[in-house]
Amino acid sequence: GGEGAQVETPTALLTLHGGEAVEIQAAPAGTICAARGLKGVATGDTLLLRPKEGLGALRLPGVAVPPPVFFCAVEAEAASQQPALDAALAALRLEDPSVAVKNDASTGQLMVGGMGELHLEVLLQRLASEWQLRVRAGEMRVAYRESICSAVRRTSTHASQLKEGGEVRIEIEVRPLDLADGAGAAPQEGPQEAAAVQHAASEA
Repeated sequence: GGEGAQVETPTALLTLHGGEAVEIQAAPAGTICAARGLKGVATGDTLLLRPKEGLGALRLPGVAVPPPVFFCAVEAEAASQQPALDAALAALRLEDPSVAVKNDASTGQLMVGGMGELHLEVLLQRLASEWQLRVRAGEMRVAYRESICSAVRRTSTHASQLKEGGEVRIEIEVRPLDLADGAGAAPQEGPQEAAAVQHAASEA
């Protein structure tokens, strides 16, 4: 297929009726079914059945996922379980693209993010019930995002501390960065702001 495509071989096709799964031999057009045995397929991926030459790069838009707003630090109670915890979180991310996993650069902690407190609580419960992992979790924190909406300029005058005396005038202007002008890309953590600071001194 196209860039990033991989070959998957499902072991079974299933239709789901409540809690009952029924294996089927074929899924005609319009059928909603589940596939068992897919190793690297994530929510939002496009599956093609033996695509013709030149059609392997076809992709549906996928699922638009907003960035997570709740985070908490997690760690395995036993160091020997850390690889299993990493594998379990990777599997959860394949199912649920709204789950984020990252390492905090300042603390070195493993951070897990989700859409809300309940979302993270269910995720931690699944680690215990489905993967039999004993995990310690830190307090849940909200990732606040703030930015300015319009340009602001302020000027302040202060007495100079130099022997010569005089005054120092400080002018500060803060404005949102216009990403359309090619000045740079916004960082992942939130909107980027640009600030220009001008200092002017005048003798008394």
